[in-house]
Amino acid sequence: MTLGITFLRTSKFFTVFYGDQVSGKELYARNFSISIQGDSALFKMNTMRLLDYTSIAKHALFFDTFCIEDMFLTSKIKTILKKNKELKYFKLLIDETYEYRISRIKLEQKRCTFFSFS
Repeated sequence: MTLGITFLRTSKFFTVFYGDQVSGKELYARNFSISIQGDSALFKMNTMRLLDYTSIAKHALFFDTFCIEDMFLTSKIKTILKKNKELKYFKLLIDETYEYRISRIKLEQKRCTFFSFS
């Protein structure tokens, strides 16, 4: 199945980026989208110049966990993943600059966590 870009949330949402070598960085982001091609999905988001924004470039290589704390967005992600069970490969693109291969997605009621261990 091929799906063009689908925006799941264009307004502001809260997210935290973590890594073994760096403490959690709190950020606001917007324009969260997904595009699907075959068995691959690409999630995208744009961070906003608020909170720990300036630390993204400094710590980008050390992030491996991305937690989105937004019940609405989490629900949309769950729906897309349930409808597209053939998906096996996932990537997360942040600010059209930082790309992470996602090895696991954990869905809870109020949050969605992407894990990237490469």
